[in-house]
Amino acid sequence: MTKTRPRMLVLGLTLAVLAAVVPEAAAHPGHGPGRGGGVGSTACDATSRFLEAQGWWTRTPGRQGPHEGHIHVGACIPTGVLSRPTDMDIRLVMHDNPGRFEYITVVTKGKGYEHKVARLRRGGVTSPNGTREEWFEARLDPRDFKHSGNQELRLRAFVRSPAGNSFLASLTVPVQVDNGRPRLDWTREPWLRGKGMYSAGRPVRNKPYCDASLVSDLPSAPVSGVWQPRVLFVDHPTGHNDNAPTRHLVSIDSDAHASPPDPGTVVIDGTGPLPRTGMTPVTLRIDTTRLSNGRHRLHLKTECADALLGATQAGAVAFEFKVRN
Repeated sequence: MTKTRPRMLVLGLTLAVLAAVVPEAAAHPGHGPGRGGGVGSTACDATSRFLEAQGWWTRTPGRQGPHEGHIHVGACIPTGVLSRPTDMDIRLVMHDNPGRFEYITVVTKGKGYEHKVARLRRGGVTSPNGTREEWFEARLDPRDFKHSGNQELRLRAFVRSPAGNSFLASLTVPVQVDNGRPRLDWTREPWLRGKGMYSAGRPVRNKPYCDASLVSDLPSAPVSGVWQPRVLFVDHPTGHNDNAPTRHLVSIDSDAHASPPDPGTVVIDGTGPLPRTGMTPVTLRIDTTRLSNGRHRLHLKTECADALLGATQAGAVAFEFKVRN
């Protein structure tokens, strides 16, 4: 079997200072993104965009720790200002994961509140070998947010491991809301984040997260020339019981489900957090002239090795972008 070699993309880095009780929803099979995108498709309609988080718990190379694959949770998230109720298509993917899917929660959050809008359940979902995909639907109403302005939407997918531990992938998305209520912006880390969590016998309340962040806005138009997104791969800054980041990875068009896995175009692959200290976002310089015109997918991943257990937890966030040169 021929090993796939990563395609390297010339990259420059600069530092950029950062500017200024729940109802059980009907978890019936969704139609796929954008009402008819089809199973396996992540092409949303013109009013939404597919965003995804991943949680990983895999054996650290050279160690004898557990290996429980990974999970994805993603959705067609409304773009623009949310001013009327909208239906979201939500996708769950389990890959080489022997755990048992429990539920997905849809959560709204802002200053002074966190509201669980829905809990989506489905029985018998597991995937110890290969990949399994499930679709759900949930309605998002601007009245689910306490304030207007910049608020936060979270999708959390929970899996119970064979050892009884909690395995989580969490997608955090900033959402602009107009619901007729006074504006009060959410300002704590108001950017796109993908988080992974594996309790490993620790209380879930300790929240041992590992996360990757896109700090700059998602591109609303095709990118060209040198694209400069701002990113973070750091320890959770609020004092949770986290493992420190041991690796940061940025890739384009990678596919962990291929056999062998396709690393895609590797933009950067380094040890430890990025930046090395502090919370100042790092600006990537991606030369899009070395990519074909059309759709591509950016994947940001932070790994946090657990030295005691011999396994590596990871959190990732991924989204599509278009190139036009």
